[in-house]
Amino acid sequence: MTCVPEMMLPVDIHVLIGRGIRARREALGLRQEEAAQKFRFFGLPTWRRSTVAQVEAGTRRPSLGDLLIVSYALGCALADLVPEVNEPVDLGTGATIGALGAKKLLSDWDAFGKLPVEEALEGPGSAMLTEATQRAKAEEEKQKPLLRPIWENSPRPLGQGDRWQAQAPPTEAEVRAAERLDVLPVQLKAASRVLWGKNFEEERDVRAEVGSAAPQSLQARRGHATRRMLSELRAFLDDVLPGATQTERRGAQRPETSMGEAHSQIMYLTVRETAHLLRLSPKDVDGLVTSGELPAIRVGKNLRIPEPAVRDQAERSAATVEQPSPSEDA
Repeated sequence: MTCVPEMMLPVDIHVLIGRGIRARREALGLRQEEAAQKFRFFGLPTWRRSTVAQVEAGTRRPSLGDLLIVSYALGCALADLVPEVNEPVDLGTGATIGALGAKKLLSDWDAFGKLPVEEALEGPGSAMLTEATQRAKAEEEKQKPLLRPIWENSPRPLGQGDRWQAQAPPTEAEVRAAERLDVLPVQLKAASRVLWGKNFEEERDVRAEVGSAAPQSLQARRGHATRRMLSELRAFLDDVLPGATQTERRGAQRPETSMGEAHSQIMYLTVRETAHLLRLSPKDVDGLVTSGELPAIRVGKNLRIPEPAVRDQAERSAATVEQPSPSEDA
């Protein structure tokens, strides 16, 4: 009959430390009652022989402060109370670690980092982190053909940091800018790194002289900088990306659009942009939104108006202006 080895179950950290306390006590030739006297002397006034027995058996869970006093009373480092055994150790939180890993984590961080993987700390988040890393790598592989023309046409040397920055989640401003240019946000972020060595908003704020501009002119400066940057990005992207539409640039067929997807593809304008297009004041735009004549969504504290609704409002306003008054008919 072949014996199949059982899977090694992790030992509780307090059981393991209890073994270490017992081994150290016996090495010093102390009985449990004598050890309890030392522990009381150094700051554990309630510890008795029965307490020592419970700790050594792993049925009592001393605090970190208790263990520091115990290690001091026994004349050793806290790491020395962790026996070197070939067993995984349960830390009591769903995380496990090798016994040698526990010793090194208590005494030598640099040495801990050089231990084999079976000694490393493994918590509930380890599998999640592995899965997230795999997803990120898969997404990066999928985006490589979309970004390759941008990277290959860079007018300046690129570092790994540029590529990492392009993979970071886009900001709201970058999403809006990408929609205006009919590209993906990741492509806009890559083009920003290629042209300026900065993220989109960083370059915008440099041009707008955010640090020195008066607060009342800051929004106008940012708007002016954004328009110039969009012009530069459009010229560069039109030159390096094949295809005239976003779908072609993505290198994929446009899927049948659901209501949710169609909503996400709509361009949203700020109140100031809407006021400029309708030739109204921002206050008048707020009034149209409040009255329900102009639909809007709220992003944080700011209103965003869908561009098709602004276009419809402009057409209605034009029709009202062109309609002759009764006095003119007369």
